[in-house]
Amino acid sequence: MNPRIRPFERIYVEEAAREHPGTARVLEQLASSRVIVIDHYKDLFNRPRQDWRAQKQAPSLILARRRDDFLYDGSAHTPDFGHPRFFYNALALNCVYDCGYCYLQGMFPGAHVTLFVNNEDYLAAADRALRDGPLYLALSYDTDLLTFEHLLPHAREWLAFARSRPELTVEIRTKSARYNLLRGIEPIPNAVLAWTLSPQPVVERHEAMTPSLRHRVRAAAEAMRDGWRVRICIDPILRVPDWEKVYPDFIDELAGHLNLANIQDFSLGVFRINKDYLKNMKRRAAPSELLHYPYENNNGLSSYPKPQRDDMTALVRECLLRHVGAERIFVT
Repeated sequence: MNPRIRPFERIYVEEAAREHPGTARVLEQLASSRVIVIDHYKDLFNRPRQDWRAQKQAPSLILARRRDDFLYDGSAHTPDFGHPRFFYNALALNCVYDCGYCYLQGMFPGAHVTLFVNNEDYLAAADRALRDGPLYLALSYDTDLLTFEHLLPHAREWLAFARSRPELTVEIRTKSARYNLLRGIEPIPNAVLAWTLSPQPVVERHEAMTPSLRHRVRAAAEAMRDGWRVRICIDPILRVPDWEKVYPDFIDELAGHLNLANIQDFSLGVFRINKDYLKNMKRRAAPSELLHYPYENNNGLSSYPKPQRDDMTALVRECLLRHVGAERIFVT
C-alpha cells in the first residue's frame, strides 16, 4: 500500500462475518487494530450525519458478508467495450485513495471502507449468470480492489476462476502500482488489467494518496512484459490549467515508456457525475475549483458543456491516433 496511506486503526466485524476464514486472515494481518463487533455493516456504513472529510483522514475498515446483489448491470456512462452482457460487482465499498473528482464521496454517506469477505458467493453468482451466455465483468468500480489484495486475494481468486471459464471476461481496474501482488500468475486471454492514468500535474493536485504516474506506468509495463492484456483508461480527462499542453505531453510520456501499439485498448472520458452526487461532494469534500466549475446538467448528469467535452476528447484521441488505430480507442 502507498506509504502515505494510514493503516486501519479500527476494524468493525459484522456478526455474520465473524467466523469466515477471510475475516481471520485480515485480522491476523492487522493484529494491532482495535476490533469491534457489529450487527450489520449498514448500521455503521449508512448511518446519517457522518463527517465524510474527517473520516477520510483515518477511515475504519468494516468486514462484512454480502447477502445479495452480487452483480449489477453496467452503467451507461462507462464503456462496455463491445460486450452485450456487461456487469460489475462490488467486492468492496469505498477506496483508500482520495481523488478529488471521485463519485464515491457523493454516493456514500461516509468514508469508512467495507470489504466483503464472502467472495465465494460472488463467484457462484457469476456462474449462474454464465448460464445465459458470455459475460463481461468489471471487478473494481466502487473501490480499487488491488489495494486490498494483500489482505484478501480477491483478484487472484477471480483470475483462477476465469481461467476455467473462457466465456467470462474479467477486468481489474486500478490506480495501484502493486502489480507485484499478481506477479507469477500465468496470464489468461479472458482477463484485462486496466490502469487508470492521469498526467502527473493531475495526480499531484486531484489524486491524493495515489501512486505517481511513473510508478503506475512501470506496473503496467511489467504486466505487459509478463503477457497480460493491458488497458489504459484516461478517465476522467480534466480541464486543468494548460490542459491543451498537459495532455499531449502526457501521451508523449506514455509513448516513451510503454509500447502503445501493444496496449489492448484505450478508454477515454471527460469528468462526468450524477448531479446529486456532485451536490453531496460540494458539501462534504475540501473546497476545489474542480467541484465548483460551471458544469452543464443533462438528464441528471453533470459534465462540461458539449463543445468543451468534444474538444477535450478530440485532443486526447488525436494524440493517441499517432500510435494506435481508431478501433482501439473507446470514448464515453
